[in-house]
Amino acid sequence: SEEVKNVITEFNPDVIINCVVISPEKCEENSHLAYQVNVIGVKNLFNHKQKAKLIHFSSPAMFDNYSPLENVHFGINYEIGYGENHKPNTKSIYGKTKSESERILMDSDSLVIRTSWLYTRDKPLPKINYYASNEINRPTLCEDIWKFIVIALNEDIKGIYNVCGPEIISRYEQARSIHGNNVLGKNLRNANVRPLSIAKIQPMLKRHSITLTSWKDFIRRLRIS
Repeated sequence: SEEVKNVITEFNPDVIINCVVISPEKCEENSHLAYQVNVIGVKNLFNHKQKAKLIHFSSPAMFDNYSPLENVHFGINYEIGYGENHKPNTKSIYGKTKSESERILMDSDSLVIRTSWLYTRDKPLPKINYYASNEINRPTLCEDIWKFIVIALNEDIKGIYNVCGPEIISRYEQARSIHGNNVLGKNLRNANVRPLSIAKIQPMLKRHSITLTSWKDFIRRLRIS
């Protein structure tokens, strides 16, 4: 806590963006470390941020104990999924600590961004042994996140916002769009099937003529270039 305070005092930032993350797997292996980073770390930043705007990245993991959506192709639908006001319901250490970190920032001038399956031009898809056909979410281009942050800072937006890509697809479908049929698919017993609704941010993005990036359009352009 004292170290965080000293760093903030030294640099006197206008904005603090908390991107610190521990993978869900590591959180389950070490619940103490998960709590220290995901909860105490956020509390320290909030308590010592001084005049800085705190932007905290969160996760849809707090909804991983809800009934999964059906395993179908949803395409682009802004309203499907869990909204900003949906009540958290999770059994995982990761989900619980991310939910608690949000509660710390509740009713403050901080901005919480929930997002999912981040990708870039250099890293469009994580390399894993198999891709679950019943794990469904919204792939999100990192550039879209930064566009939203610029708007949020200019308009002094606070509270919780789901900022994700427009398309809802499975990990298996996502992998096939890159690698074709040469992909190992699998149905997970307890899949993380929990897309977020992005209906809340659509009017704001429309005002600024910003369109969220479609995963399939992105991959199509990547192949062309």
